[in-house]
Amino acid sequence: MKENKIKCYTCSIEIEEIDSIAFDGAFYCEPCYDEIEECDKCGEKEYEFSEVDNESWCSSCVDSYAYSCDNCGEYEHIDNSYSANDWYNTYCEDCYSELYGYCYSCDSSYLHEELVYSNDSYYCEDCHNTSGTEIIDSAPTSYQGNSIDNGKFEKVNIKRLVGMEAECVYKDSSRILRAPTGWNMTSDSSISSSGDYSGIEWVSIPSRGDAIHDILTDLNTWAKDNMAHVNKSCGFHVHIDATDLDWKDLVSIAIVTQKLENYIYAMLPKSRREVSWSKPIRISKDFLKSVKSHEDFISEWYTSLDSSPSNDKYNDARYTGLNLHARYYLGTIEFRYHSGTLNLKKMLNWVKICNSIVETGIKLNRDSEWSGREFFMSDDLYTVNDVLDKMENLDDGVKGYMVERIQLFEDDANEEGASIIDDIQPSHAVGELIYDLGLGENMGATIDTSEAGYQVPYESIS
Repeated sequence: MKENKIKCYTCSIEIEEIDSIAFDGAFYCEPCYDEIEECDKCGEKEYEFSEVDNESWCSSCVDSYAYSCDNCGEYEHIDNSYSANDWYNTYCEDCYSELYGYCYSCDSSYLHEELVYSNDSYYCEDCHNTSGTEIIDSAPTSYQGNSIDNGKFEKVNIKRLVGMEAECVYKDSSRILRAPTGWNMTSDSSISSSGDYSGIEWVSIPSRGDAIHDILTDLNTWAKDNMAHVNKSCGFHVHIDATDLDWKDLVSIAIVTQKLENYIYAMLPKSRREVSWSKPIRISKDFLKSVKSHEDFISEWYTSLDSSPSNDKYNDARYTGLNLHARYYLGTIEFRYHSGTLNLKKMLNWVKICNSIVETGIKLNRDSEWSGREFFMSDDLYTVNDVLDKMENLDDGVKGYMVERIQLFEDDANEEGASIIDDIQPSHAVGELIYDLGLGENMGATIDTSEAGYQVPYESIS
């Protein structure tokens, strides 16, 4: 039987039909078929291509994995798209940078002509016009996000929502990390790492009660599984929900913190006392006891920290051990004193201490008949146990932990023949350590570590 011959669609030579290759409704000889280009994305042959990231893509791949920049019309991979606040337009990186910038305060994108340049940064009109009164008016009054609450308070008797930020480094094997239950991963350029280790920050979903214990336990497990550890650049920050607190509560919380602050620094490594992102309270106790208005408090607080009121997350006022700036842009009180840790006991005890400071401050402000009021408002010298015994919702185990940590660092310093903190001089009295921290008004406070009942064993991460 005679074979039918057909012409190659490209070169027009006659070939046996059996030797032809059909493609896109036409027939080709093998050499011409081989010359038809293939899509760099899917590998399929195609006549018409669009350039995407310096590659030739077929129309199907362009529809599925690319977009056309609404400014220049060029195709880009969909993962490299940029959208402004209105989400109506999509841009390539170059066009987006040409058209838009970010407000330094709220981190939202705006057209360049909508931003105001001030103090070496660009701001949107709303943030640029923010004053002390305006940050008061705009401060969050409720939390609307997700939270974890299992209704149990046997292990952790904390009713307020608590958020935590745990900075660490881990063995980077280029694998996808399992997120600990209740935590979200974010990056933090302030975390130092070297070799095959990478820095990471875990941010918890706000939780209360025993849920705090559960998510910290899983974070500790994750740390062991991934050979994670901390270094001097890491911190463990605690946020306590403060959306229901007024300015007088904040003042009282600052007074309580100031009373305890020397001892907080004394329970931490020396390296933590030397950093610039957890500075001591600089406002005077006399002012805190006499301030008459919210506006005056705001002005003095920010001024004492060489800053001014704003809704900017990275306002310089945030870099204090007691970060009250967080109340005005986030709705929390942040405690930044603590060094980095993934140790379950350390994390739990520090969360309880932070919550106790807040609860004690609220008690000081709202209960005029409270027996501890005179103590916290006085300028008399006191021991660490004097303070801890007046704190609200602080059990003996936590008190013992704090006293032991203070003694631990003092013992280490004594072995080196010097005090653990510059300008701190231990006394020769048995069971007492006299501290002059140079960090506030509580100079010469006496720390009594003689009570044997306050004993909590020190634990490592493992």
